[in-house]
Amino acid sequence: MQFDRITVEVRPRSPWEALDLGIMMAREWWWPLLKAWLAVSLPVFIVLHLVLWNSPVIAITLMWWLKPLWERAILHILSRALFGELPSLKETLRAFPSLARRQWLASLTLRRLSLTRSMDLPVLQLEGLASKARSLRLRTLHKSSSNAAFWLTTVAMHVEMALYFAVLMLVYLFLPVGVDIDWFQVLSSEENALVVGQNFLVYLAMSLIAPFYIACGFALYLNRRTVLEAWDIELAFRRLRSQVDQPRGGRRTGSRAALSIFWVTILLAGFAPHSPALAEEPPVREVLTASSAQLTIEKITAQEAFHQQQTTSIPKWLDELNLDDDEEKPSKLLSPWMRDAVLFLARASELILWLVVLALILIFAHRYRDWLREHLPGAGARRENSASEAVPSVLFGLPVGHDSLPDDVIGQVQSGWRDGEHRAALGLLYRATLTHLMESHAVRFPPSSTEGECVALVTRNTCHEVSDFFSGLTSQWVQLAYGHRIPPEARVEALCSQWQHLFVEKNREP
Repeated sequence: MQFDRITVEVRPRSPWEALDLGIMMAREWWWPLLKAWLAVSLPVFIVLHLVLWNSPVIAITLMWWLKPLWERAILHILSRALFGELPSLKETLRAFPSLARRQWLASLTLRRLSLTRSMDLPVLQLEGLASKARSLRLRTLHKSSSNAAFWLTTVAMHVEMALYFAVLMLVYLFLPVGVDIDWFQVLSSEENALVVGQNFLVYLAMSLIAPFYIACGFALYLNRRTVLEAWDIELAFRRLRSQVDQPRGGRRTGSRAALSIFWVTILLAGFAPHSPALAEEPPVREVLTASSAQLTIEKITAQEAFHQQQTTSIPKWLDELNLDDDEEKPSKLLSPWMRDAVLFLARASELILWLVVLALILIFAHRYRDWLREHLPGAGARRENSASEAVPSVLFGLPVGHDSLPDDVIGQVQSGWRDGEHRAALGLLYRATLTHLMESHAVRFPPSSTEGECVALVTRNTCHEVSDFFSGLTSQWVQLAYGHRIPPEARVEALCSQWQHLFVEKNREP
């Protein structure tokens, strides 16, 4: 690749700045790009409408569907003009058949509705990649630029529609005063001549946008390759090498020439004659009075330009479309079809806004569903209902429920601890605590919860006294179960006393 001949500044850009570069490229070579587009697409447009004269809608649909083929001529010019070799129209037409044959079937079927088509085209046309290699290449290029390519296609599509309606509005503004046309009837007419005229406006909008669309996609492709392959660094090294390889004599001669020009300029500036500028007084303006101003106005209005008459003729076909027979009725600012269009857009915008609001509400409800479940009215009743549900028999691999517990939990824990069965004794106390928390305090422990998550659930759903006890018990259980560290007997006795107070004595109180 001849980087020394590139005609744009090579440096990493953001995707949106790369789109600006594409706009500048399209403006620089707009006429050659438009000529190439018209040369390959306008004959097809004419042939399709001659062959399908009775089906003009099908003709313009085919023209729109074949757009990926016409765009290849534009990219051919851009890829060579970028390196200072602007091809002629004849050269572009000679190369177009081979360009159009490359993967034409996939471009018009599977890839036709791709919203990143403008950025993907250089991979097909310039790199010649296909199938898996093309997919891998696009995956790399799309990592940071696919969003910009998507919005480029979306905006270009809307600009095309805006241009189409702008031309219709321009025709409406040039109509003579007093001519009222039912534009809805005109646009919905099935007369072939009118439909072909509308198709030509659609084709004109596509032709005006196509150079900018392909140039912006090509700029996104170039920018992504600049970032991935460090083109700017390679170009800087090449320039540095060219400076190092330059002969010393040439540099010395250039320096001497520059120095000579500098001293000659100084001498000429010193001997140049000095001519001070003379300040001229501004001309005195005549003070106008009311009578003199009136005479001036009468002279101006008496001129021939203020007394001209002009006759405007209306075409016969335009006069036939005039649906208002009453000539004295003033023309309205907006025709009925325009009012209907404005009302439709207003209602559609209102519907879209309500859908956006509904979507935001659903997103908020899903994001904060846990908080809403706890704080909405009726949360306490739901917790009471959930408390009445059956307690699972196994939790975290430990048997829970009153059926798995002895009648005297504390006595069994103390007896097992004195017999040296520390793990079984402390595990019994931990299981009994889980059972009472689920039954008495309506705490639900998901099967996938860890010990730390259980502590968090108990902290949120119980009082400080219960949560502090469960936190201390969990800490001792984790140290014994996973760290094999036996807690002091005094600590176990204190836990047994707290358990007796929280889950036995308090339950007995009236």
